[in-house]
Amino acid sequence: MSAIDNKATERNQRFQEYFKELRAKYLTKDSTELTLRTPLENFLKSLNKDYGLVQEPKRIAGLGAPDFKAYKKTIKIGYIETKDLGKNLDEELKSEQLEKYMKSIDNLILTNYTRFILIRDSVPLFDYSIFNLSDLENSRFVIHNDKIQQMMDLIETFFDKYNLQNIRSAAELSLELSKRAKLLKVLAEKQLEEDIEKANKNQPTSSVYDFYEGVKELIKDINIDDCADAYAETITYGLFLAKMNDSQPLNRASAAAYIPRSIGVIKRIFMNISGDSLPSNLSWLIDEIIDVLNASNMEDVLSEIDSRGKKDKDPFTFFYEDFLAAYDPLKKKHLGVFYTPRPVVSFIVNSIHQILKNDFGKINGFADDSVTVLDPAIGTGTFLWLIYILTLSELKNKGLGGLISKK
Repeated sequence: MSAIDNKATERNQRFQEYFKELRAKYLTKDSTELTLRTPLENFLKSLNKDYGLVQEPKRIAGLGAPDFKAYKKTIKIGYIETKDLGKNLDEELKSEQLEKYMKSIDNLILTNYTRFILIRDSVPLFDYSIFNLSDLENSRFVIHNDKIQQMMDLIETFFDKYNLQNIRSAAELSLELSKRAKLLKVLAEKQLEEDIEKANKNQPTSSVYDFYEGVKELIKDINIDDCADAYAETITYGLFLAKMNDSQPLNRASAAAYIPRSIGVIKRIFMNISGDSLPSNLSWLIDEIIDVLNASNMEDVLSEIDSRGKKDKDPFTFFYEDFLAAYDPLKKKHLGVFYTPRPVVSFIVNSIHQILKNDFGKINGFADDSVTVLDPAIGTGTFLWLIYILTLSELKNKGLGGLISKK
């Protein structure tokens, strides 16, 4: 017998062993989704020494994360979501939970232990059953070679033929971040609802509740939905800021070190994301966001932002327009988060400067002591910045510079 035949025989034995282990648990009539995880983990690991799985702990209903993280050697490549043996996966695909997972996870397997669906970029790619529930009643049942080969195609595609794409543009990065931030908002909202119930019973709460308490000091009437939205945006955008300042691969432990001290509120939040107070049902998704950032060529992303004529601006500020357009376009429109090109801002500011002089008798324009500038929709602060520059120039030109630097 050739080495290839030996390998095929050994592989077939692994499948049959998986069937027998599932059958033994099934016949007890006491098996659950949770008790069947270990046979699945052992089965997949036995097919290739480079395949790794990490079981996630059982969650409170509605707060869950996928049941397994999947690794190829040390590189995380996707997730596996398990359902009870024999569960109707067609119905599960229509569930709110799976719809949200499919939108935010690029490489996902959904299984009820007999049927496996590989979902790639929100689209079911493979859908195979290796045996039926009724087959578990038959002690002599043997999985057909065709079924085994189909299943191997699915498994190898999941483990061996997936790489998080190298992101090179602001549009790509904003899209990938927004997909995960949307789910983070949902999970944070559910976690906060759970925490509020615990707080009312004087039970320990998570760091999400700490965030809520802190925000309430600034906005006393903030609701849970808006707080969860603020949490998701703060975490996602804070990680983007950390990655901008860190040329090495980012992780939850290192993120806080790369948040500038000048942004104290965000820095304090990030001091907690690597600790025990961060709920595990959120930590997996925050790790996903970090994976996206680590797969991004930040130099290309920032250069692409610069190419839009924003070279003298902070790309951290101007990326927000791209991010919000993908994360919540209605909010972007409602808040008026639109970048005004520098030449347009300059024209408007200089025009008002001259109107103040010619029509209102303010001989120094914006630099006149009686002129106060308000910008209620400040956004990136471009208008105020150019007014500031114009005011300094006006004072210098009239010999009123005083202590203003001559540089």
